[in-house]
Amino acid sequence: DVYKRQDPEAGALIQQIAHQKALDTNDPQVIEEVEPIKERIRSSIKMLKTLEIYKEGKLEIRVYDEFIPWWMYVLDEEEVFLGILPKGKSGLDSPLLIIKENKKHTTLFDAFMSTWDRMWREAKIVKNGP
Repeated sequence: DVYKRQDPEAGALIQQIAHQKALDTNDPQVIEEVEPIKERIRSSIKMLKTLEIYKEGKLEIRVYDEFIPWWMYVLDEEEVFLGILPKGKSGLDSPLLIIKENKKHTTLFDAFMSTWDRMWREAKIVKNGP
């Protein structure tokens, strides 16, 4: 199993927040959101590290430092759930695409899996410990 999340120490986090709020990265509303979101990410990672699957070495956590205007879940590397993040709206309000692999043809699935694979390779591994 894998878990990939925005790096709480990353520079791109502020871009992600600004996009969601449809504001400039220097806007005070964006700036005041940074620390609470960093703390939520750190808490999520800390909680994941308490899971037995992590302790058994069957879960790897990585964090990335780039702005992406979507959220994405990959199931068995055969299906992608993709939420396009509208500027100024919550991810809960995002349109959802469900894309399945087609072994006979190149599709959007292949494009998003390539992005996923690149982000995974470039993501920073979260080390064991607190």
